[in-house]
Amino acid sequence: MASASGGLPSGAKRVTQRWHHATPRCADSVEALSLADGSSLVAVAGYELNKETDTREGAIEAFIVGGSGSGEPAFDVQAIASETSLAGVLDAKWSPLRAGPGVGQGILGVASADGSLSAWAVVEEAGGSRKWSKLAEAGLGDPADPPIVLSLAWAGTASDAPSCEVAASRRDGLISVLACQWNPVSEFTVATGGYDGVLRVWDTRKTGSSVSGDDCLAAAETGGGVWRIKWRPGSGDAILTASMRGGARLFAWAEEQRLVPTASTLVHGAESLTYGADWLLLAAGAAEEDTIGTCSFYNNEFRVWTA
Repeated sequence: MASASGGLPSGAKRVTQRWHHATPRCADSVEALSLADGSSLVAVAGYELNKETDTREGAIEAFIVGGSGSGEPAFDVQAIASETSLAGVLDAKWSPLRAGPGVGQGILGVASADGSLSAWAVVEEAGGSRKWSKLAEAGLGDPADPPIVLSLAWAGTASDAPSCEVAASRRDGLISVLACQWNPVSEFTVATGGYDGVLRVWDTRKTGSSVSGDDCLAAAETGGGVWRIKWRPGSGDAILTASMRGGARLFAWAEEQRLVPTASTLVHGAESLTYGADWLLLAAGAAEEDTIGTCSFYNNEFRVWTA
C-alpha cells in the first residue's frame, strides 16, 4: 500500500492502490494513450540483463484500463498483449499520430539496448485475441558496435500527419535530444528534474543561454532522482513524477506558481525503484479520482492507483 509522506497540506488526496501485476522484465516505463471510449491503452516496458548470456532482454505489455461499465466507481484492468522477445527496452512513447480511435490505432515507439528504434501496434488476430506487431525498425550507429538507445521523443502532433518525426538520445553521445515535459496549456512553462531529486518549473521567457536552479519559478524535493515527469493532460494543473528510490509523487501546480505536494508517496515496497509513471484515466469532476499507473524496476511490477 501507499506510504504517507510528510509535509502534505490539510485535505491532501488519499492514494489507494487498486491493482498490481508482476512484469516479465524489470519495469522501467509506463505510457498511457487515451481511447475514444474513455479508457486508456497502457504500455508497460522493461529491461533486464541476462547474466548467463550477457544479453539485455526486454518486453512490452499492453493493458486496457477503463471503467467497469456498471456505473460504479470501480474500474477494470485487462492485460491484452505481451511481447518478451525484444532487446532491453529503455524507453517507450506513444506517437501523436493516430490512424483511428481503436486500440489497434496507437503506435508505440520503442528505444532498445541493441541500438534500434522500432514502432509497434496492438493488432487483433483471428478469434479475437490480440498481440504486439512490429511495424518498422531502424538501427542507429555502427552495426558492428551499436549504441544503446536511451530515450525517444516524438516531434509534432496528430495534425502534422504524415510528417511526424522521432528523435533519440544514445549512450555514445553522438545524438542528443531535449525532452523536458512542456505544460499542455502554457507554451512557455516547462518542468525538469534530475538526479538531485528536485522538480523545477521554468518560464522559458525568463531564461538565457545559461541558467541555475535559482532561476526557476518553483522547486520541490521529490525524495529521489527524477526519472520521468508527466503534466496532467489537458489542464496542466498537476505534475506526476517517477522519482526512482523516492517512489512516484504528485504535485499541484498552483496559480501563484507554487509546487504543492497533494498526495502520499506511491511506493512499491522494498527495493522500489520507480522508473515509470503516467496518468491513465482523468477524473470527470472534482468529486472523482484520477487513475495513475506506476512501475518499479527491481520489483518487476506494474501498479494502478487512484488519487
